[in-house]
Amino acid sequence: MASLPIGLPESIAFGEGFELDLRPRRLRHGSRVLKLERIPLEILLLLIEHPGDVITREQIVGRVGGKDVFLDTDNSIRGAIRKIRQVLKDDPEQPRFIQTVTGQGYRFIAPILSRPHQEIACLPDTPAPESFLDRPKKPEAAQAMADEHRAAQRVPMKNPWLVLGIASAVLVSLAIVLVLKKPEKRVDVPKIRSVAVLPLKSMSGDPSQEYFADEMTEEIIGRLAAIRDLRVISRTSVMQFKDPKQTIPEIARTLGVDAIVEGSVIRDGNRIRVHAQLIRAANDEHFWSETYDRELGDVLSLQSDVAQSIAQRVEVTVSGPEHARLIATRKVSPEAYISYLKGVYSNSNTKTGIEQSIAFFQDSINKDPTFAPAYLGLANAYGLLGTVFAGGPPEETRSKLMRAAQKALELDPELTGAHVLLAQTYERRWMWKESGEEFKRALEVQPNDSDAIRGLGEWLIYERKVRRV
Repeated sequence: MASLPIGLPESIAFGEGFELDLRPRRLRHGSRVLKLERIPLEILLLLIEHPGDVITREQIVGRVGGKDVFLDTDNSIRGAIRKIRQVLKDDPEQPRFIQTVTGQGYRFIAPILSRPHQEIACLPDTPAPESFLDRPKKPEAAQAMADEHRAAQRVPMKNPWLVLGIASAVLVSLAIVLVLKKPEKRVDVPKIRSVAVLPLKSMSGDPSQEYFADEMTEEIIGRLAAIRDLRVISRTSVMQFKDPKQTIPEIARTLGVDAIVEGSVIRDGNRIRVHAQLIRAANDEHFWSETYDRELGDVLSLQSDVAQSIAQRVEVTVSGPEHARLIATRKVSPEAYISYLKGVYSNSNTKTGIEQSIAFFQDSINKDPTFAPAYLGLANAYGLLGTVFAGGPPEETRSKLMRAAQKALELDPELTGAHVLLAQTYERRWMWKESGEEFKRALEVQPNDSDAIRGLGEWLIYERKVRRV
């Protein structure tokens, strides 16, 4: 199999102005960075490494998969090839870059270039030119000097004036090269001080698994919201972009953010795979992407890992306590977590649905009595049950709400939602001091939490009115 020894050049040019940078991995067309995820990029590089040869699906899985990675082979590979073709504007019926070999795999058919406009042979069993494989590249100025020096060596030393003239010509040539070779102008881009986490896409092919991706989105938003200097758009605002038709820059402008996080979730039994990427809104640049594979019991640590990776790549200061909250995690029983998710996403528009969610949360607590979010879910459900709409006895449901919320905070004192829920409950009972303390505590934990910000604002208005009375 003929192949290009990737590793010598910093990038591989091909087709009409396309370049695949190797460090970091990214695809460019001229000066424009093209949007392409990690797996399609790796497949494109694999095809380019073996131009003209058929690359089988097994070879692709071996490149992008592994023993700890599960892959929906046919759908994932076809989807990745489709994304590559979309970026390259390649027609599968009349391909210029990637040819489908029915029943076998894919072949890269475009010419490979070592540098723009320097064509390299890419047919099977045809060795690449020596200048690309073996000959080290010299900077232009050094190459010009070397050529002039060799020319000078061939001149007899009998005429010193001729030698002096040649030396002067060398210096002039060098000066011209250095003047013309101006450094590229650096394009400044805004620092990332605000992000929006778009709803992660469920790739499980099961509509009932949508709640799993939605919960993952909300948890990542919650962890990032703990960073005071980072503005994080709320889940309510980003849910309108669950199936967006706008481009990433358009979404970023609508939400007023510097960067967008997007990705996907696959759940296969007790295994989870999350792919996430960070896109700079100013130039649509994908400057970070990662794939995470975990057991379902490690779902909380997975959420932590994703949030930490994003926090490391934005230009904000993360304090010691904020970092501690980012990395805080624990294991959870898979069965308890599934029951918890069913409780969160039960139909809360009917009394029957609310009672069903209470049963799910109680089941989660029975399976893992130390899982604080289940107590918070239970408290929220009792709050809904005690409304006029649901018709539950207010005093009874309120006391159950408070017991569940306090138990959640006993297990996890930094559970923001529990502080907000208690603050709202105290407020309804005219316990102003306790209510204000809970709202403030919630904002200490998560300075960007929209419910806490709105709640404290309303509390301040009510509190001033009460003082006037």
